[in-house]
Amino acid sequence: MFRKNLVHISHSDLVSLSIKWIKKYPWLIRTVFFDYEDDTSAYVEAYSEKKQEYILTKFNQITGDIKWQTHVVNGGYGTPIVFKNLVFCLNSFDSIAAYNKNNGKYLFNRKFDDRIRSSMNVIDGYIWFSHTSHLIALDENGKIIHDFHVPNAFLYGTVSKYQDELIIIGTKYIQDENTSNKFIWAIDKKNGNKLFEVNLGVGS
Repeated sequence: MFRKNLVHISHSDLVSLSIKWIKKYPWLIRTVFFDYEDDTSAYVEAYSEKKQEYILTKFNQITGDIKWQTHVVNGGYGTPIVFKNLVFCLNSFDSIAAYNKNNGKYLFNRKFDDRIRSSMNVIDGYIWFSHTSHLIALDENGKIIHDFHVPNAFLYGTVSKYQDELIIIGTKYIQDENTSNKFIWAIDKKNGNKLFEVNLGVGS
């Protein structure tokens, strides 16, 4: 199907990408992430099977040269984020660790009671993520600003914003039917009130 559609595309409109640099490392590379305040650098978290450790790396976008590296204890599912002068990574399944984005120095760790299965997202000056049935907002010091509870829910995925609402996904146990159903929720980001929920049907 892709090839068939290309037949009708003018070649003059196509853009050819050229490789500027390639760096090879003995790691399993995860998603590259960026700092919206610095378009000269990028970050990547990788796993070394040989050393059995995770490595957080900051590198130069233009040359690929490494600016700093540090060891991290990973176990989460979400991509790290850059927020103000810090890099936040999921840590040891149930924690979020913060590092100085200028030198990679470890600063602090914020531990929660349950495994974190969502990505982190910066929304209106706070770091938002979810664990079990809780939707959490942290400030840059790791202080909990909001802790919203969604009863009977198991939350995962990315927290997104639409107007003054937070859109989250997960599963919810339906006691009358004895089933676990997939849901989408809209939550008021100021007070945690549930604005609506959409039942997408049975799912694990």
